[in-house]
Amino acid sequence: MKYRIFTALEISSDMKNEILNWKNSNFKLPVKWIDPKNLHITITPPFYTESPKEIIEKLKLLSGKILSFDLKFTKVSTGPKNVRPRLIWAVGEESEELIKLKSEIENVLGLKPEKRKFVVHLTLARINPENIRFVKMIRFGKRINWIGHFDNFVLTESKLKPEGVKYNILKKISLQM
Repeated sequence: MKYRIFTALEISSDMKNEILNWKNSNFKLPVKWIDPKNLHITITPPFYTESPKEIIEKLKLLSGKILSFDLKFTKVSTGPKNVRPRLIWAVGEESEELIKLKSEIENVLGLKPEKRKFVVHLTLARINPENIRFVKMIRFGKRINWIGHFDNFVLTESKLKPEGVKYNILKKISLQM
């Protein structure tokens, strides 16, 4: 059996509350909002494996080797491209620690680094293609100040279902405090 897995950062409950407050006070858009329990920051994109246990053992080698860190999110926009946006997301500032963590995960798992530039982002909603014109009329750009502290990362399984993606955390790996 093949498992679709990826590495990510979990969002704290405090940050989830900030996101919900922003959503409730700003937009009644025709989009599919991400369920708060599924909010995360993707480190490595999904890939397939037949042995998640093997992946977990490799990731355990990173436990405590990389410092915990903060990420700051400063704006909400559409993405990944403004020409045909598919998402509403919060954009974060680059972090040396996150880039190092991403690189270490790729190295230990033998993953090829992505060719495109890594953008720190948190997906808030998915845009249905028929609603793009309504979403594009909204002027995003209001500054936000969401700060999250991350002292672990997770290996997550994602199951693609007709009603949406279902996530299951397989393992939490601690960072150095």
